[in-house]
Amino acid sequence: MLENFFGEEIEKTVFLSAAQMREAHPGPVRGKYFKDTAIFNIFPPELSERGEFLGQILPEGFEPNAKGFCGVARQEKIQFYFDGKPINAEPYELHQNIFSRNKGILETDKMDHKRAVILGCGSVGSLVAMELARSGVGHFLLADPDVMEYHNICRHQCGIEDVGDLKINALKRKLLNINPQIDVQIFEGIVQNIPKAMLDDFCVKGETVLWAVQITVEQMSTQTA
Repeated sequence: MLENFFGEEIEKTVFLSAAQMREAHPGPVRGKYFKDTAIFNIFPPELSERGEFLGQILPEGFEPNAKGFCGVARQEKIQFYFDGKPINAEPYELHQNIFSRNKGILETDKMDHKRAVILGCGSVGSLVAMELARSGVGHFLLADPDVMEYHNICRHQCGIEDVGDLKINALKRKLLNINPQIDVQIFEGIVQNIPKAMLDDFCVKGETVLWAVQITVEQMSTQTA
């Protein structure tokens, strides 16, 4: 039994998106269990492959497992259990909860339509992209030819687990970890090689911001002319 500072039992709790709760699909669920807080964090479908196997959602009418974590699907609801005993679930609205602290500062519904072209995903480019994602920007185009290496770590937003992968792939994972519902397109290469059609399809007048490093006006004009 897990207890808090006052010797009171800490009840197990499940976090999952409201959409997952409503849909109540039977099958495996993945995420992470934090034993110090007794919280099961079920990852949204877009990130499920990153999580560890937690248990199964059983079809309606099935009895819960006597041991371990599981759920039983009901009508537009899932009842969760641990060792056969019911536990509490706290559904959340993904977009609303992620950006709740931005209300009154940014119009998050409008930010979802904004687009960012990040030309260069190094230490500064990755920081710019992460802050834009936290602000609610909903569409990204990342371009960079480089690979994450150990000497990048001290200044980059990505870390040791990303070393050896392309910077665009590593940064894409970080952005989706902030908001799994954003659209992230990637291009492995320098700005001069980005197909003009790709930029034309992505960029929307009045909705797109551009961030670039070590790129001259002449180089950009080649692609945007």
